[in-house]
Amino acid sequence: MSALDEVIETVRGARADGPEALAAMALSFGATMALGTLRIHALRGQIVELRAAQAASDEHLAALRHERDAAHAELKAARESAADTAEVWRLRESVTALRADTARVAAERDESQTAHEHTRAQWATVRRQRDEARDALVTAGKTAAQAVREREAFSLRLSAAERERDEARAERDAALARPTYEARTTMPTPDERGAHLRHGARWLRATPHHVSITHLHRTESVEHLDGATWIPLGADGLPCAWPVPSAEVTP
Repeated sequence: MSALDEVIETVRGARADGPEALAAMALSFGATMALGTLRIHALRGQIVELRAAQAASDEHLAALRHERDAAHAELKAARESAADTAEVWRLRESVTALRADTARVAAERDESQTAHEHTRAQWATVRRQRDEARDALVTAGKTAAQAVREREAFSLRLSAAERERDEARAERDAALARPTYEARTTMPTPDERGAHLRHGARWLRATPHHVSITHLHRTESVEHLDGATWIPLGADGLPCAWPVPSAEVTP
């Protein structure tokens, strides 16, 4: 049942009780209405106050929401900044690692370059030694060729010397094989000249100023040839033993 229905039932009950009850009810309703009016005004004032308070609350709420949004934005920015900072630190660590790798690679490059230069120096030394060995080999080849030529020349000289030696030996042997000869300052006698006929009858006559080969026969007059040194010559034209007449040969 609504409040209006209660009021209607109350009026019906007062009418049924009589005019006094109705008047009393009217007074009661008047007072109630006045009191209600006062209450309405008070409620309206409260409503205005509440509305003002609500408006203030709304403004405060809006400010709080604005602050909240600002705080959220700041928090988001802080989070993004933190993320950026973490990314920056990560990038810094990456840069540091890259710098360390770069330094290591540079050190390895320097070591490799040093080793390469050392290898080039060794290679230059080897090439120089090779060239020196090649020059020495060429020089040795020339020396060997010169030695071969000298050996061949020496062989030729040795062969010539050996031939000369052999000829000298042959001459020596021939000279040793020849009979001894004798030089005399007296002319050969007719018998000695006759004994020398079978060997060619040639005599070597030597004077202080002249040397000649003379054929002397047994009956030839040779007094004009006296005063010289006489040497008999054999059939080979070399000095031979002094001829001995056959009557003087010991049997």
